[in-house]
Amino acid sequence: MKVLGGHLLLGNTLGHHFSVLKLGFLSLSVAYGVFSSSTPDSIGLPEILTLVSIVLISGKSGIVSLLNAKAYSRSYALKFFYMSFFYMLIVPTVYGIVFNNAGVSNFLRDIIPFFYMFLFIFCSVAASKDYSRWVSYAGNSLCFIGMAFSLRYYSLENVSIEQVGSSVMFGDMNYFPMDPAVQFGAVFGFLEGIRHLEDKKVTKTVLYFLASGACILALAGMLIRAPLILFGLVLAWRLLSFRGEGAMRLLIRLSLPGILIALIFSFIPIFELIYEKSLAVGLNTKDREALEAFSSFLSSPMSFLFGTGWGGLFQSVSVGQEVRYVHNFVMYYALKAGLVGLVFATVFVVYIYGKLLLSFLKRFLKRCPFDIHMSVYVASLLVLSSSFFLQANFKSLTFGIVIAIVVFSFLDEVKIDNVAVV
Repeated sequence: MKVLGGHLLLGNTLGHHFSVLKLGFLSLSVAYGVFSSSTPDSIGLPEILTLVSIVLISGKSGIVSLLNAKAYSRSYALKFFYMSFFYMLIVPTVYGIVFNNAGVSNFLRDIIPFFYMFLFIFCSVAASKDYSRWVSYAGNSLCFIGMAFSLRYYSLENVSIEQVGSSVMFGDMNYFPMDPAVQFGAVFGFLEGIRHLEDKKVTKTVLYFLASGACILALAGMLIRAPLILFGLVLAWRLLSFRGEGAMRLLIRLSLPGILIALIFSFIPIFELIYEKSLAVGLNTKDREALEAFSSFLSSPMSFLFGTGWGGLFQSVSVGQEVRYVHNFVMYYALKAGLVGLVFATVFVVYIYGKLLLSFLKRFLKRCPFDIHMSVYVASLLVLSSSFFLQANFKSLTFGIVIAIVVFSFLDEVKIDNVAVV
């Protein structure tokens, strides 16, 4: 696994000097992907190594980045997120601890994911030296982590690859397939594999396809509906737009109907389960949970203004008990930070998701070359479609990395008009 991770992470940088940034992402891939999880039972050596890796990724200037407001002066939205970070760091912390008597464990399990989501602030100075390189390393690191989580999922005793398409296998409490890295790796690995196939780089093509395949199997094993359906659309679109040359392009075009038919028949059992699950549980009460969370947000002036604070609890109908989270990004921040949290989360979703979609459409309509930025845009769109609206995995480290990738892709200021049209 480490050898495969090395190939995926280093990509086009083989033969270059071994940078601290590269070391940080490589150590993060192994420490977090192979030995830790998004929901560790306790803090051990893997979690400490993960923290060290984050420090390496943010560079010596992590704290400097936090105080560097000028980095966001070109964007009103990013400046608003920067100011919101300090407000939500202070007010919900004081309110949760002083007024709501939040327990230490609950507080830490809220505040740590809060720092994860604003990883882009701590890494802004280090990433600004070469946004494209940071995005490339981060994308490949997420792909490896997704593959590692998928393999760990299938190593569990109650999970078997033979049962894919015939049952839903939840695995253990780590819920590996639910992690954003698995969803990101499924799409990013496939798109990068196709891109390298077009460039006739066979080794990289095989490695990326293996990573993508492992992630897809994990999503299918746990039957996570939205990513599977969206991946099917991405797969069909990318095969139809294959831009290889000569015999390879002709071969893909001639065999495309057969490939699509084979894939459809392979996925029929999975989509039958998706259909049955949708009829049985619908949105898994997430719609009802969001409405109840909104009612709780409006239940008193204090809840409306300040929320519950970090560590505060909410009675979730989806889980059936008091929990620290809801399966909706906007309502989560409304519950935790009150009115400011609601405004922040709404602006955040509209800006990140909207600008990401527009960036993808701009490159698509101009028929720009399919590069790693396009792979990142599409993979991030799939992840955020699920994380913002349907899952609580926005509390994970890998979600923060996805957000950082998106923000730094924006700040990279790729001039689409200057990219050669093909």
